[in-house]
Amino acid sequence: MKTSFKLILLVALWLVPSHQCRSQTIRGKVYADTEAAFAANVFLKHHTDIHTITDEDGQFELPLQDGILPDTLMVTYVGYKDFVLPLTVQTFPTVSP
Repeated sequence: MKTSFKLILLVALWLVPSHQCRSQTIRGKVYADTEAAFAANVFLKHHTDIHTITDEDGQFELPLQDGILPDTLMVTYVGYKDFVLPLTVQTFPTVSP
């Protein structure tokens, strides 16, 4: 088993308003050493029903519903140690003109 798991994770949280809730999407790309990691598992530790796998380019999108975070993003790939990234909610103040 490889002792290191190189992961480049480009994370963007997009807030898209809907009628009653906001959705967020985590997007990223997973590399194993210098190659894109095809079929790596990406999921939330405490909400395992929210999961996906990376495509042939190592890219993934993980849709979230409002209220899911904080949680921990988990990435698993055969032959590598698991990657763990704590996720939190960052709120921005509302500014009135």
